[in-house]
Amino acid sequence: MGEIGTTTKALIIISVVAIIASVATIVFLSELEFEKNKFIGTWSDEEGRVYTFAHDGTFTGTPYGILIEATYDVEDGRLIFTYGDMVLDEFEYRFLHNDRTLVLTTEAAVNATILTKQ
Repeated sequence: MGEIGTTTKALIIISVVAIIASVATIVFLSELEFEKNKFIGTWSDEEGRVYTFAHDGTFTGTPYGILIEATYDVEDGRLIFTYGDMVLDEFEYRFLHNDRTLVLTTEAAVNATILTKQ
């Protein structure tokens, strides 16, 4: 009588795996959200151009001397700007000085773009 049936064991194992997968997903999404939150705010470059990353994933700025309105996302250590379905630009990034300095680089660019949080 004290024995657990095969079906019950299988359900327990499936439940434990589902719980572990859920926790892992929550941790991953929390880390991703934490990383994305570092961008939120107003930044400026060495030439005084201003860039704003909003909490809702929208971006406004003048990286090429004209106003750009786009969305941004963080994926695999890259900052990706899109407009609709079109990728506008993609950068590798790193934060310095307690996340107050943002360094953006691309494979093609010779110089990095350095932004300072306002």
